[in-house]
Amino acid sequence: MPKSRFFLLVSCFFMLAVVAGCFFDTFVFDFFGAVDIICLWLFLGFSFLLCFKSRYFFILVVIGIAFLRLYYFTVEERLIDDFTFSENYTFESVIVDRDKSLDSWQYILEPKNGMFVGRILMKNGLYPEFQINDQLEVYCFVYQPEPIEQEGRNTFYYDKYLAKDKIFYRCAKPKIRKIGHQDSWNDFVNRGRNFFVANLNKLPEPQSAFAKAIILGNQKEVPKYITDQFSRTGLTHIISISGLHMVIIIWLMYALLGLLGLYRQQVFIFLFLALLTYLYLIGFISPALRSSAMILLALAGPLIRRQTFSLYSVVFLADLFVLANPYFLLFDISFQLSFLAVFGLIFYTNFFNHIYRKIPNTFKVRETLSVTSAAQMFTWPLTAYYFGNFSLIAAIANFLALPLFPFILVFTILLAVFGQISFLWLLFFWPLDLLLRLCFKLMEILGSFQYAAINISGFDWQFLLLSFIFVIMFTILIQPQKYEAPD
Repeated sequence: MPKSRFFLLVSCFFMLAVVAGCFFDTFVFDFFGAVDIICLWLFLGFSFLLCFKSRYFFILVVIGIAFLRLYYFTVEERLIDDFTFSENYTFESVIVDRDKSLDSWQYILEPKNGMFVGRILMKNGLYPEFQINDQLEVYCFVYQPEPIEQEGRNTFYYDKYLAKDKIFYRCAKPKIRKIGHQDSWNDFVNRGRNFFVANLNKLPEPQSAFAKAIILGNQKEVPKYITDQFSRTGLTHIISISGLHMVIIIWLMYALLGLLGLYRQQVFIFLFLALLTYLYLIGFISPALRSSAMILLALAGPLIRRQTFSLYSVVFLADLFVLANPYFLLFDISFQLSFLAVFGLIFYTNFFNHIYRKIPNTFKVRETLSVTSAAQMFTWPLTAYYFGNFSLIAAIANFLALPLFPFILVFTILLAVFGQISFLWLLFFWPLDLLLRLCFKLMEILGSFQYAAINISGFDWQFLLLSFIFVIMFTILIQPQKYEAPD
């Protein structure tokens, strides 16, 4: 078997081992004593020695690594079994992250008290407002996050979703007293982010909330009726910073730099620097970091004249992410969409460029539409599984809305950066406000059709598995990666 295929085989076994381990409840690992762990380490070492006899024993090594990593990753989570929940506690903590919604702030706290083994999620009103690295004394009701049963939809494992970030507690009805501020390097990021938020707040609502969502990731401020309209029209990827979103942003940067007449190597360098600037602007949030790393690797393949480089590099990068945090694989929607969107980018970009070859490529409309369609090829089963609907007019909506998105994105960034300059900000404010109003009206019209989207609430994991099998078989059958992009 070629080394490349063997690598994919090993990666598949690694992912399957992580999935199997995540299905175990944490109490299963409690039965693992010191002798069991020693035996597992001995099994790992023995399998490694056998690799010199046959490389297929390397699969056993990978499976052992997956289970050991999951065991050590869940050590803190298992310790909360000794904690008494549903009681009031007083503790000191530091704010490590925060997120704003329409009516409240959500703060992630790093407690200093020894009674807690992880982080705490606290919800508080809009006022008073606290900053990242503020030191607080908190008195609140502490309870344990639980899975959320959603009527007509699949269970959302909210506890595991929080556990991936080491958040094991929720804090209700807090009484807060600020006791200081802890200086840290991310104060620069926080101040920069607040600067951009203040500039974008010059827009009226809901345009302001939408603008902050598409470049800063503040999705919780977007009104529900807006998100529902974008969901019905298959354009949710524009609002949230995920794999689909980053594909569009990076491809726009790539296309705009290419229009300047730069060589491919120069474009890649400038793209990397521009991307670092953008990641600073959004506070280096993890979904954007993961998506950016994967997509940059996908773009690096043609740069070194090896198309397969991007595929295997992305798989390897995904393995590293899962090794660092095994919960990413099953409980992080952003990671899943990022990973699958890049696979779509690798396999289907040229295919859709060929399909849309009669569409003029003015302002890179055809390329943007092709990249977005390619990203959705592998992500639509997950969208149907998690959100319970499937848009029937997504292609039309993308075709009509995506030509607006490059201009919306550019004017949003310009307003965020230059919004404090009195003679400049109006030049960006009025076009952006007009474009956003036009986009909302377009989505309102398209979403008003009765059959714009169909409800597929019964789309469970069996349908999800069958859908992925269909997509994989379809990809193998038509081999879209072999199509040549039109000039």
